[in-house]
Amino acid sequence: MRKIITLAFAALALFAMPVWAQTSSTTSNTVALVVVPGLSCTVDRGIDYGTHRRTDNGGIVFTDATNYAQWTCVTDPGNSANFTFTLPTVLRNGGNPTIPLTFGSSSAFVSANGMRFDPHSGLAADFVSNGTAVITLGQPSQAPGNSDLVQADLRQGVTGTYTATVVLNVTLNP
Repeated sequence: MRKIITLAFAALALFAMPVWAQTSSTTSNTVALVVVPGLSCTVDRGIDYGTHRRTDNGGIVFTDATNYAQWTCVTDPGNSANFTFTLPTVLRNGGNPTIPLTFGSSSAFVSANGMRFDPHSGLAADFVSNGTAVITLGQPSQAPGNSDLVQADLRQGVTGTYTATVVLNVTLNP
């Protein structure tokens, strides 16, 4: 009998101890993720006036249907974008003299909504429904006049190669 009681106490101690010694704890933690819109712009073409004499076209050359600047920007469909430019005022040949550049008041165009705009002031909150916008500068439209064009005035230039840089700035609205 003593053996049975001892075995019973031993079994009780063996199986009851883990139950009495167990504790538990429950905690929670957050999982977070921020998704930002994608935006990638590439240069498709630049303005290249080619080779001219100061007397060609009365000393003034313009962009045309085959010579204009173009960029393609890809973003998430449905984003709203702002388009602005940093525009040079002259073409430079290492210093002086310079060749003045004039950007027409409607010489910028964005394909997302078919909007022409003044590159000096930019275009705000343009809806890019399909996610792709082609931006041009100096591409003529069907409208008469030179307001869609970029003009270089060669009359004061001297022999040499002249360059300038146009910067397209694209930002997405939250």
